[in-house]
Amino acid sequence: MDRWLALALVVATLQLCLFAGFDQRGPDDHDDFYTVETAPWVARVRAAPLAERPALLAQHFIGGELHPQLAQTALLATLSAAGPSYRHYRLVNLPFLLLAVLGTWALARELGTRHPGLAALAVATLPGLINASRKWDPQFHAACLTPVGLWLLAKALRDPRRWGLWLAAGLWQGARVYSHPIVLPDVLATVLGAFVFVGILHGRSAHTRAALGGLALYVAAFVAISGYYFGIFEGLLGVPDWSLPNYLFRRNSYWDEAAALSWTSASAGAFAVKQLAELSWLQLFPGMALIAAFGTVATVLLASSRRLLAPEDRDSSWLALGCVVLVLAELPVIALATSNRAFLHDWLFLAFPTVVASLWALERLLVGQRLLRGALLALFLGQAVFVVGAPLAARASGPDPVLEPAAYSAWPLYPFTRSGTGRHMVTHHLISTVPPPTDLVAAAMPGEGVAKLDVVDLTWDASRGSGPGCRSGSVLDEQAWSWGTPRGAGQLPRRLISAWPFVFAGFDDLEQRRPGPLAPLRKTTVVRLWVDGADAWIGELPVCRPEERLPRGFFQLARRAVAARYGIEAEEDLLRDPTGSLIGRVTEWEIDDQYLNAALLVLPPQAEIEAELGVVPEPAPVVLPDVVGEVPEGG
Repeated sequence: MDRWLALALVVATLQLCLFAGFDQRGPDDHDDFYTVETAPWVARVRAAPLAERPALLAQHFIGGELHPQLAQTALLATLSAAGPSYRHYRLVNLPFLLLAVLGTWALARELGTRHPGLAALAVATLPGLINASRKWDPQFHAACLTPVGLWLLAKALRDPRRWGLWLAAGLWQGARVYSHPIVLPDVLATVLGAFVFVGILHGRSAHTRAALGGLALYVAAFVAISGYYFGIFEGLLGVPDWSLPNYLFRRNSYWDEAAALSWTSASAGAFAVKQLAELSWLQLFPGMALIAAFGTVATVLLASSRRLLAPEDRDSSWLALGCVVLVLAELPVIALATSNRAFLHDWLFLAFPTVVASLWALERLLVGQRLLRGALLALFLGQAVFVVGAPLAARASGPDPVLEPAAYSAWPLYPFTRSGTGRHMVTHHLISTVPPPTDLVAAAMPGEGVAKLDVVDLTWDASRGSGPGCRSGSVLDEQAWSWGTPRGAGQLPRRLISAWPFVFAGFDDLEQRRPGPLAPLRKTTVVRLWVDGADAWIGELPVCRPEERLPRGFFQLARRAVAARYGIEAEEDLLRDPTGSLIGRVTEWEIDDQYLNAALLVLPPQAEIEAELGVVPEPAPVVLPDVVGEVPEGG
């Protein structure tokens, strides 16, 4: 094996295993958004006999909404076989990551790159890919399938008589559409590109007939696999909710944004600058960014020169140029897709052909191959040390990134935090040992089977009786306390709290209920704490943060309000919630300032717990009184 490929595989494996082994955060952010519907399936599949599990996995695969379920079904299969745990949840990404590294190496080798192991090492140490591997975005899984598909197609184009390669390439491209809709432009462009390259490479050769036959097999295999997604087999197989017709019908935000643009020269330039600023979040190190930019230009120049006609390098030149054209043609689509600042991993599948084509061009244009190879090795080895060691060193020497995210927003940890604001949700790629409050809730709940949970909101109006500056009203004012969310909190999500912590704690499912005003405390309850105020007070939020207005005794008064509602026998524990996981938002956006990042965990009285579990109290032991005096003889 190529030693640099071996090193790349070790780096990729090591960084993800260290993260999965030491980080204590559960699924959050888009981890939960994409996978929470899979959580109730784990116990169901694990309880089924082995012979019935494939049918259940297939049933899960065709379910879901909006997004295809290839990656989520792989998650379900893994947790069902290995057992549900946070560590297994993270390590499901490892095969995908290794597949991306191996595929990049194979593609670089097929295009005639002299040192394909360097391409593999570049990908394995790419901060953007490392960050994505530590989350659960289907864009990551879709991206990891890209280089293998390009390698199979390039290999088939070189040797069109190998029918197995055409079949495998078509099946692989068809399977990619079940990962995430963002790969559709790439999949379709790759399929159409096969027609172009058959004409370029074999249009007048002795292999024309074989190439056309292979192309027909390639397209047939692609349609056979992808037809279910495109709705081609509606009459035979039906159409899932996440099929392309349903997706386009429901997901029109991209088209609305495109239609709203005024395509004057000034607005088009501003739009391009805006998207380039967004794409600066790619988490490329400066050296790698320069190599990618220079290599792309070098490939175009090299391919347009007379060197393209050299017989010994003709096929490689055309295929390398095809990689660059593929990337450049899809950039407008990706720029539009990332324009909402939400899905910044959409671009990721373009990184692999860019790296391969860049290294290919640099090797052919620059003089002094040994110097170039040494410089690239130093760059990628430096990246390898950084992506593996930086999270460990930062955690050993600095505060926990969940508690103080701003401490990690500066360079050189910027590639891991992906933000200059230090927002809590973007420290996901650093190691935290703070257990999420959802785990504490799951651990405190009694019993097993279905976890029963109530979620309520308690709001304090700090503007009642408040004074100038940051002086708030009195917490003793009973009229300032109300059950419910503040007026400006917006619409809370349908999913209140993620089911994953409860699945990992041994519960089969999570039953959530918003109790009415007089509902008795029959379940474990989470009381989320909010601060509200008049419009004038809300306008001072940038100056006086809500937590700064909290008077002494605030949490004690909140406990008193809970006791008044549920009874003095209820037990309350204060839960710190710095990531806002208890309000269940998709945290790519800022959490509402009115949420105090705190909640009260209220457990029902022991008698209610025993009644819920069907526990019969043991009878009190019989205590005999002491016998005073002597026992009569014969007694």
